[in-house]
Parts: sequence; structure tokens; C-alpha cells
Amino acid sequence: SRIGAMLWGAVTWNPDRRLAVELALSGERSWYLGREVLSATGALTGDLLRTFFFFGSLRVDWLLGGSTYLVLEAEASALYANDEAEEAWSAAARAGIEIAL
Repeated sequence: SRIGAMLWGAVTWNPDRRLAVELALSGERSWYLGREVLSATGALTGDLLRTFFFFGSLRVDWLLGGSTYLVLEAEASALYANDEAEEAWSAAARAGIEIAL
């Protein structure tokens, strides 16, 4: 079991109808109540596990003409902890065309 606190926020910007930009960020802090940190040798340290998870995404929609949009997306996340075995990160980027019917 764990106790956590999370913050989330997003901002959208549309300077005109041809362009839309959205940025979203979130962070979550967790304190585990029954999970101890392991040392480099795998022994229990007596410290309880604490983690911080961060996520961010960016999306850009650009109207190319008529009802066709170029869509660019990127996202990244990272998990930090007081136990190196729990730490991780990821990143992704996508591009595509959307057609509004």
C-alpha cells in the first residue's frame, strides 16, 4: 500500500484556426508504507520506498488545407526513486495526417 499526491495541468494555445498547440504536464509523489528499499547487494535497507513520477506531452495540430491536418506528438515520462531498481524512463514521438469528415 502507498500514499500519493498528484498534480496535473494542461495549456492549449490556438493563435488562429490553422494551428493548435497543447502541452500537458503531471507529477506524482508516492510513499510506500510496507515496501523497503533494497541495497545494491539485494539486502533490505530499512528505508521505505519513495517515488516521483513525471509525465509530459506536446501535441501540435496544423491545418494544411480544407479538412487535412498535420499532427505532431511527443511525450516523455520518468520514474525516480530512492531504489535504483525502480527507476525508469520512456520517450515517444509520432507524426501523422488527420482528415476531418
